[in-house]
Amino acid sequence: MTPRKPHPVMAGAFERMCAGLFVGWCRLTVSGREHLPEGPFILCSNHQSHLDSVALMAATGGRFREFGLLAAQDYFFERPATHRLFSPLLNLIPVARTADRQALRHTLMLCRQFIAETQGNLIIYPEGGRSRSGALQPFKRGAAMFAAELGLPIVPAYVRGTRAVMPPGTSWPKPGGIEVRFGPPVLQDAGAPATRRGRIDATAADLERRVHELKAISGD
Repeated sequence: MTPRKPHPVMAGAFERMCAGLFVGWCRLTVSGREHLPEGPFILCSNHQSHLDSVALMAATGGRFREFGLLAAQDYFFERPATHRLFSPLLNLIPVARTADRQALRHTLMLCRQFIAETQGNLIIYPEGGRSRSGALQPFKRGAAMFAAELGLPIVPAYVRGTRAVMPPGTSWPKPGGIEVRFGPPVLQDAGAPATRRGRIDATAADLERRVHELKAISGD
């Protein structure tokens, strides 16, 4: 499955609408922006709402077109109405929720293609889906594996307030405050385990620990 490129006019209008939303309706506060690397990176945070991705992109200070969002294939691509709604607005990259190696290779190929064409960044949610309770769910290995395959640093982030503003099942945000907090990049250092699987597991554990730390700092 090859994703469609966003419609330039519609995507631009959507980005401007979100910018206004985060100023006057759902005020966005950001901390830790100095931790964002110059080059391509993978941005990983908790996931509570469809509003998380646009809040993260806006919080970086970059343009939405600089980000590819790994989106559940069954939800964003195999539901025609959902696909028609979101694909003109955002760079969506399909990822299967099942352990399908062929689908995984295809997603990696699409990520490499996106990065080569845009020098942009990726957003991956290590929990694998939105948390219905708001509590952090155990992290899966996918984000760490993608970082290893693509040779990219991971920037941990914590998003607070999106679930209250736009919980699952709603289609428009309520007034409220949103906070995005970025942490220092997660890198594989000289002390990492010798095996590839060990390095991926260590990176995943480090990422989960750092997101929990950001959550604690935010007071959630």
